[in-house]
Amino acid sequence: MTRDAEPTRPPQSSSRRLPLIVGFTLVSAGMALVGGLALQQPPAYTPPTPQEGGELDRRARAFERSFATQFTLIRETDDPWAIRVRESDLNAWIWIRLPHWIAHVHGSGAPGSSPGLQASLDPGRIRLINDSFVLSFRPGVEDGWTRLQPGPGSYLGRLPIPGGLLELLSSSMGLEGIGAVLTGSTGGDGAGGTRAGRGDPPGGICFETRFPLGDGRVVELLEVRPEERQLVMVFRTGT
Repeated sequence: MTRDAEPTRPPQSSSRRLPLIVGFTLVSAGMALVGGLALQQPPAYTPPTPQEGGELDRRARAFERSFATQFTLIRETDDPWAIRVRESDLNAWIWIRLPHWIAHVHGSGAPGSSPGLQASLDPGRIRLINDSFVLSFRPGVEDGWTRLQPGPGSYLGRLPIPGGLLELLSSSMGLEGIGAVLTGSTGGDGAGGTRAGRGDPPGGICFETRFPLGDGRVVELLEVRPEERQLVMVFRTGT
């Protein structure tokens, strides 16, 4: 008398390993996708060509001279006055002149001392772009500080990033060094620092709004307003 053969069951250990294998495969694929997006060049990054170097240099130096003239102009009253900066002029200065200033203040190896940063101006928003990041900010003047708050449209490569990472990623762009150059601070009291007689910054990425001149006058930034392809800055000159 013979018995029917029982069906062969797969080893229990193999069936238990299957979900782990599938899960590991999905996680690996997701990490590869995230890594690939993060390593790609941001969509908005368009560096100038070498052929544009001469024109950019002339535009950057003309902008710097014009801005310095308006900034130091002796004014009969302490009424507010404004400067309107075109995006093309700002980017020429950022690409050509800003690296020289950062290298002069902080050394040739400091973040931001090599060309590669550019700005994109939209209503209410400034985007700072290099070949790795797009950092989006909403600027405003608050309690005597210029504050950069997270705005929409920030990327690591082509990977969108939350606003909470902006302060961390901004250090790799050299924003502290840029802030020190723009405020004339060479002693470590750039972005996020304080000066005598000034209160603590409100938090986040902050820069000074008061710029002392050599003759005792002080220029104070009252408002910064990004518009379509231009930046409006309102100042007041006093003592």
